[in-house]
Amino acid sequence: SVPVDHFLAKKFNLLGNNEWEEYTIKALYNNIHHLRERSFTRLTFAFWDRMQEGFEYHLKTVLPNFIANHEFHLRANGSNGHYLGDKLSLADIHLVNLMDHFLTLPVGEDLMAQFKKSELIMKVRERVEANPEIAAWKASAEWKRFNQGSIDMYADSAPPGYKQPALDSEE
Repeated sequence: SVPVDHFLAKKFNLLGNNEWEEYTIKALYNNIHHLRERSFTRLTFAFWDRMQEGFEYHLKTVLPNFIANHEFHLRANGSNGHYLGDKLSLADIHLVNLMDHFLTLPVGEDLMAQFKKSELIMKVRERVEANPEIAAWKASAEWKRFNQGSIDMYADSAPPGYKQPALDSEE
């Protein structure tokens, strides 16, 4: 999927305005993608006896380090809700995609609580979700069906003994 993401990002002008910006955005994208891949092997598709350990490691070490590193880059860009410049990039979209992925996991709310502690990370989420095309996609029946399918697929990926928080009745 990485080459496809890069191809489409270039086609839709989501890789900046020059080679330096493109490689900066791709580096940030790759770092975000690395976190997602690590979550598969430690949270989603891990052996049952290792899931709780992976979950705790993500909460206590991986996510705080990831968030601190990304806040550094977001601050360096003026804390404007974008990784680079003042327009949407592949890195911005991929960060929100990562958070959306985490929300499909039974432990998603616990993982999201870490992101919600960061104003800078949440500002990126707000900017991405304010994009009209992305907002329309997330409001579509197709996206809702896709998202529910992910939730259903990952339903058994919680660590043993994990009690999922109750959802509000409005959700």
